[in-house]
Amino acid sequence: MLDSGTSLYEIDKICGEIKETGKNTEPELTRPKRPDTHGRLQESSNICQTEYLWCEVSQSGPPGTPCQCNTRYGLLFGVIIRK
Repeated sequence: MLDSGTSLYEIDKICGEIKETGKNTEPELTRPKRPDTHGRLQESSNICQTEYLWCEVSQSGPPGTPCQCNTRYGLLFGVIIRK
């Protein structure tokens, strides 16, 4: 067997002198956990926060959605925030 290029370790393993432990020597790969978006992105709100003030808008949406508040000086752009 040595002439075939098989190592001594592989020969001993084939002959049964080295026992398999049954354990995987490679580290087990685990999948990363999904981000917990429950409550943050699934809830909707109708409060629009701008740089200067907040207002209620007619349509609700998830937090972070762009929105605008009507003022007597014109539109102010902001984002939907949580209630």
